[in-house]
Amino acid sequence: MRNNDDQALAMRRLCEEEIMWEKARNSSYVEDTEKYADTYSSGKYISQAKSSINSSYISIAKNYYQTGNESGMVDMHNRFVNRFPNDQGIMEIKNLLLDFYFTNAEASFKADNYSSAKALYQQYLVVYAGGLRAEECQTKIKRCDRRLNQRSAGFLLYSYDAQSPIGMDFGRVNTDILGGYMNIKMNKEIFTGINVLYEINDARESDRPGNVRLSGEKREANICVSGGLTFKLAYPLWGYVGGGFGYFTQYEEADVYFDNGDFWETDWLKNSDHTETLFFPEAGFRLKLGNAIVMKYGVMYQSEIIHQFGFGFAL
Repeated sequence: MRNNDDQALAMRRLCEEEIMWEKARNSSYVEDTEKYADTYSSGKYISQAKSSINSSYISIAKNYYQTGNESGMVDMHNRFVNRFPNDQGIMEIKNLLLDFYFTNAEASFKADNYSSAKALYQQYLVVYAGGLRAEECQTKIKRCDRRLNQRSAGFLLYSYDAQSPIGMDFGRVNTDILGGYMNIKMNKEIFTGINVLYEINDARESDRPGNVRLSGEKREANICVSGGLTFKLAYPLWGYVGGGFGYFTQYEEADVYFDNGDFWETDWLKNSDHTETLFFPEAGFRLKLGNAIVMKYGVMYQSEIIHQFGFGFAL
């Protein structure tokens, strides 16, 4: 009786295996074949099941590659490694992943998307550090790091030129779009005019009360404001171009006397014939050293070419 029961059980199991294998064989889903292989690891059709799973993984990975499905390829790669750890067929899926990562990394790099490119190059090395393009990936990762370190920045500079040695230059240099700047500059003689109330002209006509006698001392004063655009030439060098307006005047020292000839005081008078507001163009270069120092060299034209210099800090 027991023998009959054992035979019946064996027959039932055989039938169940046949049914499961037939379902797997006719199914378009690899999961059905995986289920058979997991259920009957020593089954009648296990060799055929393994072969089918192996080829299915590769075929599905190729389809994922064609559609750009990274997560699908990674899933097939991991499932292949787990089920066939020593099978050389894994290299076929691995090569698909490597080509996917490298091709997309190159596209991102050319599009200046260095964060994405770096991540893809790194993924290539994670999949296979000994790949044919591994060394190239390592080089490109370093280049991405250099590009990612090319940051936009604000700046604040001390600005100098022979005409206006007191200056402040501030603005922004951007790596991807235009930036801007503004420059305010003057010479110390402009402060002479703080208390100047009266004028004189070249004909020595003045609105100053009293008798005016010029001492002969003159001060050429100016204050200028300019602005314009900055644009990247080749990191870390930017160009700039702009223009501005300057207020230029001349102060003359005079001794002033009362009508009776007594000395009154010494005063400064603005010469109205030497006072004007003028436009000037300017252009030059800005150099950003690291993410800390910014330097400037340029020229402006106001009756003559005037060289401009600046040194300051990135903000």
